[in-house]
Amino acid sequence: MDGLLVVVVIFGLIIVLLLLIYLIDRVNTIERETRNMKASAAKQTTSPQDPYAGLNGRKLWDAMVAAPPAGVDAAYWASVRNRFALLLQLHIESLFEEGLKDAQRGLSGDPKNPRMIATPDGAIESWLPVAQAKAVYQAGLESHGASEEVLMGIRLALNEAGRALYTPVGLLPAPLQSDLLLPGPLPGLSDRLGETGLTGDPKAPAS
Repeated sequence: MDGLLVVVVIFGLIIVLLLLIYLIDRVNTIERETRNMKASAAKQTTSPQDPYAGLNGRKLWDAMVAAPPAGVDAAYWASVRNRFALLLQLHIESLFEEGLKDAQRGLSGDPKNPRMIATPDGAIESWLPVAQAKAVYQAGLESHGASEEVLMGIRLALNEAGRALYTPVGLLPAPLQSDLLLPGPLPGLSDRLGETGLTGDPKAPAS
C-alpha cells in the first residue's frame, strides 16, 4: 500500500512539473508574439508600404494641399510628395494628350476626372481641380492644327493652368508646361526678340 502511494505521489509530481513547463513555455510564446506584433505595428507606422499613404483621388489632392494624415512620419510624407510631383505631371500630360487625340478624331468634351494614371509605383486614381483639368485638356484640343499665333496664346494658358496646379500643393518652381507639351515661342519672348533685333526683321536695330 505504501509503495502504491509513493507511485501515485511521484506520478502526480510529474504531472504538475509537466504542467509548469507547459505554462512557462506558453507564457514565453505569448510574450514573443506580443513583442513581434508591437515591432510590426511600429514599423508600419514609421515606414508605410503604400507609396501614397493609402490615399488616392480627391483625398490625395486635399492632403497635398492641406496636411498629411495623422500619424504619418514626416520623412515618409516627404517621399509621398516626391511621388505626387511625378503623378501630377503625368496627369497633366494625360489631360493634354486626351484633348489632342479628341481634336484629331473630331471630338470634344469634358476630360475624365478623376482618372487612373500609370506610375512607376503602379496605377493610381488621380484627381485635379476641375477648372485646371479642363484648361489643360482644352489646350491640347485647341493646339491641333492651330497657327503659330494661336499656339502662343495656348502656351500661355497651358502655363497658367500648370502654375495653378503646382502652387497650391507647394511644388515650386512649377515647370513650364509649354516647354514639356507644346514647345515654341511665347508672346513675351517674341516681343523681346523683336526689340533686340534677333528676329531677322530688317527694321530691327543692328547689333
